[in-house]
Amino acid sequence: MEIKVFQNELFNNGNSYLLINDKKEAILIDLANKADEILEYIEKNNINLTTILITHGHFDHLVSIEKVLTKFNNLKLYIGKEDEVCLYDPEMNAGASRNNFWKLENKYKNTILIDKSISLNINDFNFDIYLMKGHTPGTVFYHLVDLNYMFCGDTLFKEKIGFHGKEMKRCNDDIFKKSIQFLYTNKFKDTTLFPGHHESNIKISEIKKINIIANEFIK
Repeated sequence: MEIKVFQNELFNNGNSYLLINDKKEAILIDLANKADEILEYIEKNNINLTTILITHGHFDHLVSIEKVLTKFNNLKLYIGKEDEVCLYDPEMNAGASRNNFWKLENKYKNTILIDKSISLNINDFNFDIYLMKGHTPGTVFYHLVDLNYMFCGDTLFKEKIGFHGKEMKRCNDDIFKKSIQFLYTNKFKDTTLFPGHHESNIKISEIKKINIIANEFIK
């Protein structure tokens, strides 16, 4: 198993993650406008991409996804049900407010909408998929059970928390706070976090010691 991290400095150090199993089948988590580099890596290493998982519907996690969707046949695209609209509307994906009007031009037929928390096996990887909402109405956490990795999008970072409240027009602040509390439960104390931006591969227990703002949320 391999996890390859692609980071885009121009997108606030946005992260895209490629999970590759021993059969060279892969899952892509978020885009961060890194499709060209990702596709080059996939081709060079003979990887079969089967699935894309989206943590939430903000444009900086979606831009360039069309390049990947058109490269492979029958890719499965998972996204929170209430964030599907973000694939097709720059106002809803917050791109328009940053003068970025990216959107998919055509409805993607192989989209799987997450409307509840579920468990799935994808490419022999076992996931607990949590529909958390909060940061956006369709925010999803993907917990890779086998390795105890958590992909949480823009909810929690090493030294700060994600934008919330009045800063984000589609954010539910009360649910956002509960999602922080969820990550800090004993269940995930030994879990390794892979956020949507900045540093990754960090223990949640270590974040708890560093992140003063998040600690305020769990008192």
